[in-house]
Amino acid sequence: MIKTARHTFIIARGLLCRCAKKSQDSLRKRVALFFASKILRSFDAIIVLCENGFCEDAEIVARSLLEAYAKACYIEGQQDPEAAARELLEFWHKKIAKVFRRVQEYPDTFYEEFLQKFDPSKKIRSYRVKKRLWPEKPIHEIFRSVGEETFPVCREWYDLASDVVHSNARVIPEYLDTHNNFRPFSLCGPASPDSRSDRLLHCLCAIIMLMTEGLCSTFAVSMPKESDEIHTRLCELESHVLRKVT
Repeated sequence: MIKTARHTFIIARGLLCRCAKKSQDSLRKRVALFFASKILRSFDAIIVLCENGFCEDAEIVARSLLEAYAKACYIEGQQDPEAAARELLEFWHKKIAKVFRRVQEYPDTFYEEFLQKFDPSKKIRSYRVKKRLWPEKPIHEIFRSVGEETFPVCREWYDLASDVVHSNARVIPEYLDTHNNFRPFSLCGPASPDSRSDRLLHCLCAIIMLMTEGLCSTFAVSMPKESDEIHTRLCELESHVLRKVT
């Protein structure tokens, strides 16, 4: 599965480079490049982590990857993707303004100097948006944008990874050997790649291929010839991965 994931990454990276050379005449395209770049960088890190037996840590990065993919799909799924992309940036402005207003309440010389340096005219602090922006929606609502077929598996991995991200009790057996006096697995070094990492990589390879299709549509470029080979390989591996789990 590692080999297929690497091949998928290389194909998607090549497509991203092709898209980056095209005219970026809209905010929508620039945001699409941002999400694709972030997703591929995370995917590259996940492959390295899984290859070295750090599946749980790979899931933490995968959660961020899936959220980025869902937001990219949400923008492209709107009647006016350009307006949706603009609203993504507007949300950032709204959020940073809120942080700056909170900072000014701290009675500390450091924060006073900080605000004087970065917001001397109070322009940032005065920025206010009353309406609710789409990035403020619950993430599971945004996840609906990935499509009916993809939503269940994205939701499954996102929720599973949540326990690792937030150190919930469910993941205790993944770090302590509950059958051996709760001995930390970390003392034995990283584990070997297992069926769980294979399932994760299989899922993410499919997501990456869907992302490439979206990029092709946004930038009006053709899909890489090797994409059919990846789709075929993923179908071949699907039963193998599921059989390892059962």
